Amino acid sequence: MLISIGAPREGSTHGGYWTGQLIGRTVISVKAAWRTWQNWVGVVVGVYTALCPIWTPAESIASMALIIGGLLIAIAGIFALGTPVVLMMDWLQAAMGLGLFISPWLMVFSDELAAAVTAWIVGAITLVVGLHSTITVQKDMNRQAKTRPHNYPVT
Repeated sequence: MLISIGAPREGSTHGGYWTGQLIGRTVISVKAAWRTWQNWVGVVVGVYTALCPIWTPAESIASMALIIGGLLIAIAGIFALGTPVVLMMDWLQAAMGLGLFISPWLMVFSDELAAAVTAWIVGAITLVVGLHSTITVQKDMNRQAKTRPHNYPVT
């Protein structure tokens, strides 16, 4: 879980992160639900990718890859938005972006330029944004660990 104990700060938010009291302990660096822009980007590009076979001419294998990849990215983004303390969802979203990026070569539709370019662009965006979200949270956790190295409860 992404919880770090620190000095009391009553209920403030900073950059999508919540700081406040939780069951007698002070909690800082808990990602606030529905507030991180990185996961919203994942949801938007996932929905775009799932719907792009409507306007992008592609064979059935390319269309299926785009629809499934887009839905998986959008679902991972929604779960990452709704589960504020689970860092694993950001990693999963980045991994799905990588999967979509390499799908034109794995599923042999790289010769269908419109579908392949969509997969490459959306996959790269999702990968970069997912890694950015993960790195941002890790830096925040490391910074807070330096200010209070032990996770002792504050009473």
